[in-house]
Amino acid sequence: MDQDKNYTLEQLQLWVEEAIESEATPEEIYNCIRSTISSKVAHHDIYLRHSKELLSLLSGNNKLKVVRRINRYKVGKDMDIL
Repeated sequence: MDQDKNYTLEQLQLWVEEAIESEATPEEIYNCIRSTISSKVAHHDIYLRHSKELLSLLSGNNKLKVVRRINRYKVGKDMDIL
C-alpha cells in the first residue's frame, strides 16, 4: 500500500512541476486544485447523504424526507413510497 501511495505522490509531484512549467498562471493552478477538491467533496457528500438515508430506512425509520429533482416518487399518507 505504501508503494501505491508513493507512486501517487510521485505522480502528483510531476504534475505540479509540469503545471508550473506550463503556460498556466499560479492562480489557474491554485483554482484547478481547489475546484478539484471541492468537486470531490460534493461528490462524496451525495453518497454520504444517500447512505445515511438508506441506513435510516434499514433501521426502521420511516420518517424519510423525499426530495427529488424529478417528481417521479410520491409519498402516501402513511409515508410509504408509492
